[in-house]
Amino acid sequence: MSDGLICNNFIAGEPDCGIELWYADRIRVFSNTIWRPERNWNQGIRIGASTTQTEIAGNLVHGGIDSAGGDAQLHDNLTGHLDGYFVDPASGKLVLTSLGAMPALSRGTAAFPARGRSCRAVTAADGMGAFAIGFRLLPPPP
Repeated sequence: MSDGLICNNFIAGEPDCGIELWYADRIRVFSNTIWRPERNWNQGIRIGASTTQTEIAGNLVHGGIDSAGGDAQLHDNLTGHLDGYFVDPASGKLVLTSLGAMPALSRGTAAFPARGRSCRAVTAADGMGAFAIGFRLLPPPP
Protein backbone atom coordinates (compact mmCIF):
# COMPACT_ATOMS: atom_id res chain seq x y z
CA MET A 1 0.00 0.00 0.00
CA SER A 2 1.21 3.52 -0.65
CA ASP A 3 0.03 7.11 -0.21
CA GLY A 4 -2.59 6.23 2.41
CA LEU A 5 -4.19 8.20 5.20
CA ILE A 6 -5.45 6.76 8.50
CA CYS A 7 -7.10 9.46 10.61
CA ASN A 8 -9.78 10.29 13.17
CA ASN A 9 -10.45 6.74 14.34
CA PHE A 10 -11.48 5.53 17.78
CA ILE A 11 -9.99 2.05 18.29
CA ALA A 12 -10.56 0.00 21.45
CA GLY A 13 -9.39 -3.49 22.29
CA GLU A 14 -8.47 -5.69 19.34
CA PRO A 15 -6.47 -8.85 20.02
CA ASP A 16 -3.25 -7.79 18.27
CA CYS A 17 -2.79 -4.10 17.35
CA GLY A 18 -4.74 -0.88 17.09
CA ILE A 19 -3.16 0.14 13.76
CA GLU A 20 -0.69 -2.10 11.97
CA LEU A 21 1.46 -1.16 8.97
CA TRP A 22 3.41 -3.74 6.93
CA TYR A 23 4.99 -3.16 3.50
CA ALA A 24 3.51 0.33 3.45
CA ASP A 25 4.99 3.44 1.83
CA ARG A 26 4.11 7.10 2.39
CA ILE A 27 1.31 6.43 4.90
CA ARG A 28 0.13 9.18 7.25
CA VAL A 29 -1.39 8.15 10.59
CA PHE A 30 -2.94 11.28 12.14
CA SER A 31 -5.30 12.04 15.05
CA ASN A 32 -6.36 8.56 16.16
CA THR A 33 -7.42 7.58 19.68
CA ILE A 34 -6.37 4.04 20.60
CA TRP A 35 -6.94 2.02 23.78
CA ARG A 36 -4.88 -1.15 24.16
CA PRO A 37 -5.63 -3.76 26.81
CA GLU A 38 -2.73 -5.17 28.82
CA ARG A 39 -2.24 -7.99 26.30
CA ASN A 40 0.08 -6.65 23.58
CA TRP A 41 -0.12 -3.30 25.38
CA ASN A 42 2.83 -1.74 23.55
CA GLN A 43 1.26 -2.34 20.14
CA GLY A 44 -1.15 0.58 19.86
CA ILE A 45 0.50 1.30 16.52
CA ARG A 46 2.92 -1.22 15.03
CA ILE A 47 5.32 -0.24 12.25
CA GLY A 48 6.12 -3.49 10.46
CA ALA A 49 8.78 -4.57 8.00
CA SER A 50 9.29 -2.61 4.79
CA THR A 51 7.23 0.36 6.00
CA THR A 52 8.96 3.52 4.76
CA GLN A 53 8.40 7.28 4.47
CA THR A 54 5.55 7.11 6.97
CA GLU A 55 4.47 9.86 9.36
CA ILE A 56 2.69 9.16 12.66
CA ALA A 57 1.52 12.29 14.49
CA GLY A 58 -1.10 13.65 16.86
CA ASN A 59 -2.28 10.26 18.12
CA LEU A 60 -3.55 9.57 21.63
CA VAL A 61 -2.54 6.01 22.54
CA HIS A 62 -3.12 4.11 25.78
CA GLY A 63 -0.28 1.79 24.89
CA GLY A 64 2.76 2.31 22.73
CA ILE A 65 4.08 2.71 19.23
CA ASP A 66 6.18 -0.31 18.35
CA SER A 67 8.71 -0.66 15.55
CA ALA A 68 8.82 -4.18 14.13
CA GLY A 69 11.35 -3.50 11.39
CA GLY A 70 9.73 -0.52 9.68
CA ASP A 71 10.69 3.14 9.60
CA ALA A 72 8.44 6.12 10.41
CA GLN A 73 8.73 9.71 11.55
CA LEU A 74 7.00 9.96 14.95
CA HIS A 75 6.05 13.29 16.49
CA ASP A 76 3.49 14.90 18.76
CA ASN A 77 1.94 11.63 19.97
CA LEU A 78 0.79 11.05 23.55
CA THR A 79 1.44 7.42 24.55
CA GLY A 80 1.69 5.41 27.76
CA HIS A 81 -0.61 4.39 30.59
CA LEU A 82 -3.51 6.81 30.18
CA ASP A 83 -5.65 5.40 32.98
CA GLY A 84 -8.61 7.63 33.83
CA TYR A 85 -8.43 9.53 30.53
CA PHE A 86 -11.51 7.82 29.03
CA VAL A 87 -15.06 7.19 30.27
CA ASP A 88 -15.25 3.41 29.77
CA PRO A 89 -12.50 2.14 27.47
CA ALA A 90 -13.25 -1.55 28.10
CA SER A 91 -16.62 -1.10 26.37
CA GLY A 92 -15.19 1.18 23.66
CA LYS A 93 -16.38 4.51 25.13
CA LEU A 94 -13.31 6.63 24.44
CA VAL A 95 -14.90 9.94 25.40
CA LEU A 96 -12.32 11.98 27.30
CA THR A 97 -12.85 12.61 30.99
CA SER A 98 -11.80 15.91 32.54
CA LEU A 99 -8.58 14.16 33.65
CA GLY A 100 -7.75 13.20 30.05
CA ALA A 101 -8.88 16.43 28.44
CA MET A 102 -6.13 18.67 29.75
CA PRO A 103 -3.15 16.70 28.42
CA ALA A 104 -4.91 15.64 25.22
CA LEU A 105 -6.61 18.86 24.19
CA SER A 106 -4.28 21.52 25.58
CA ARG A 107 -1.01 19.89 24.60
CA GLY A 108 0.68 21.99 21.95
CA THR A 109 1.36 20.01 18.81
CA ALA A 110 2.81 20.94 15.49
CA ALA A 111 0.27 21.60 12.79
CA PHE A 112 -0.14 19.12 9.98
CA PRO A 113 -2.59 19.61 7.11
CA ALA A 114 -5.26 17.31 5.72
CA ARG A 115 -3.61 17.60 2.30
CA GLY A 116 -6.78 17.28 0.27
CA ARG A 117 -7.95 13.98 1.78
CA SER A 118 -10.99 13.27 3.93
CA CYS A 119 -9.13 14.07 7.14
CA ARG A 120 -9.65 17.34 8.98
CA ALA A 121 -6.83 19.84 9.09
CA VAL A 122 -5.09 19.78 12.45
CA THR A 123 -3.56 22.72 14.26
CA ALA A 124 -1.85 23.06 17.62
CA ALA A 125 -5.16 24.26 19.09
CA ASP A 126 -6.91 20.98 18.17
CA GLY A 127 -4.94 18.86 20.62
CA MET A 128 -4.48 15.15 19.93
CA GLY A 129 -6.48 12.07 18.99
CA ALA A 130 -9.79 11.68 17.23
CA PHE A 131 -12.52 13.96 18.51
CA ALA A 132 -15.96 15.36 17.82
CA ILE A 133 -16.54 19.10 18.06
CA GLY A 134 -18.81 20.04 20.93
CA PHE A 135 -18.27 16.96 23.08
CA ARG A 136 -19.03 17.21 26.78
CA LEU A 137 -16.29 16.44 29.30
CA LEU A 138 -17.24 13.85 31.89
CA PRO A 139 -15.71 13.47 35.36
CA PRO A 140 -13.07 10.76 35.80
CA PRO A 141 -14.40 7.40 37.01
CA PRO A 142 -14.33 6.87 40.79
